[in-house]
Amino acid sequence: MLIACILLSFSELFANKNDFNPGYIILESGDTITGQVKTKNWRINPIKVTFTSTLINNDTLTYELKDINGFSTNNFIFIKRRVKIDEQPDDVNELANSTMGTFNDEDTTMTYREETVLLQVLVRGNASLYRYVEPNGRSHYYLESSFAELQELLNTIFEKTII
Repeated sequence: MLIACILLSFSELFANKNDFNPGYIILESGDTITGQVKTKNWRINPIKVTFTSTLINNDTLTYELKDINGFSTNNFIFIKRRVKIDEQPDDVNELANSTMGTFNDEDTTMTYREETVLLQVLVRGNASLYRYVEPNGRSHYYLESSFAELQELLNTIFEKTII
């Protein structure tokens, strides 16, 4: 029994070390620090990142959104941005019970909330594409280019009553 406990402790220790992969963080100051980023299965966008580096005495630190401008590891790049998030229901059944996303010939009313988030970089270039996945699993895509500011690409359901 004692041997099993010791082996389990070592396996947890090694498993935790393997969760870290080469990467970098960009601090709020703009400084970039290379080191090891704790990799997770980011099904939703992270709100904090665990990081270690020889530059910080190999201490393991957890950086929150307010502390960083972005990070990268394992071909994932996340950058911090202030975005408008569409709150339009994405299910037609929810739309019937909602006042959001009403549409008539004169006006389209959309409801947004503004939030600072880490966006995943999907494509970077003259036009860059980003993704934000909310904790509820809903995905939002954003486009930014040299000729247009960051804006959400909308996939919107409208209900229109025809008389």
